[in-house]
Amino acid sequence: MAGSLDDGSKVVLGMQSDVFACCTIQGDQISVRGTPRFEQAIKSAYAQAKPTMWFGSAEKERPKAETIPPALKPKTDTTSATTYRVPVLIYKSKREPGKNVDGNPAEDMTYGKMTAEQIKAIPMFVGKMGDDGFIGDLEKTDPKVFFSSFRNMATLFATGDLKMNILAMIAKFEKSEGGEYRNQALTRAARAHPTTIKFSDTLIKEVKAKLAELDGDVNKLVLSDLMQQYSKTSGFRLPIFNSAADKVQGLTIAVNDVWAGKAEIATYEKFGDFYKGTIKVTLYDHFGLDYPDIGPDPTTGRVKFYGLASGFRSWFVLQHYKRFAYKPFLTVIELSYPFQGELK
Repeated sequence: MAGSLDDGSKVVLGMQSDVFACCTIQGDQISVRGTPRFEQAIKSAYAQAKPTMWFGSAEKERPKAETIPPALKPKTDTTSATTYRVPVLIYKSKREPGKNVDGNPAEDMTYGKMTAEQIKAIPMFVGKMGDDGFIGDLEKTDPKVFFSSFRNMATLFATGDLKMNILAMIAKFEKSEGGEYRNQALTRAARAHPTTIKFSDTLIKEVKAKLAELDGDVNKLVLSDLMQQYSKTSGFRLPIFNSAADKVQGLTIAVNDVWAGKAEIATYEKFGDFYKGTIKVTLYDHFGLDYPDIGPDPTTGRVKFYGLASGFRSWFVLQHYKRFAYKPFLTVIELSYPFQGELK
């Protein structure tokens, strides 16, 4: 039977064209070639076959779906954030905004305390302030004259958006309202300055190093420890804007040397071994002049060249002469820095 056994224990199946096959399946029917005994055995077996047999019209056995092992849970669990108390202070200057280290008001934030005679007697780089024509007639001169001189001078030391900034600062000063001043152009320029970048980079680096030691627990950060670490970085200090470029572009006339500052972690989350947050840096300066800005420094006796510019003398007079007493104000620059890391 072309390879099949007569008792049906061995059967060769095939298509109609297969000459070696004794059985052919078409649809749900089976055709058998062989002896009646053989044919009966095969048909009986076919009829009793389980539905899971793979031949005929019976339902094919479906292969079991491959069990895919669950993906390994990543080391960083981003589904269960741990929250912490914020803000967390990570930097604080020795001086407070508007005050000296001893807590007394900063001299460049005082106003309206000098008489005309006192102002005229201030030694200058050359001569005395009273030698200036319109300062010589201080008792009669309109403050608008001094503001005109102030604006003309200030715009010589600023360009572009920072020129508009210094004019806005003078306008606020002329309102004599005190308070705080913020400006987006000034903030952008300060943020891009190399000394600001160095300052902020040092903060972020040392905070991340401490977090690695503390298993990411931001509430265990200690301000004094961080301040000690910052001091180990060469040249670490608050930003200062006194380069040659700063003097002509407008950062020096607007700010020059930042008076005070603080930094704090404003937002913070920890997901397993991963953490992320935001550091907010706030810089403070005073839009005002003190005696050493115009006259001789009390400790060194040196007179700054600023006094040669009538605009600076006008600024000083507008602020400190009793009859004018225009109020200085705080310049505030707020910067935000995202940071993140993974605990090893």
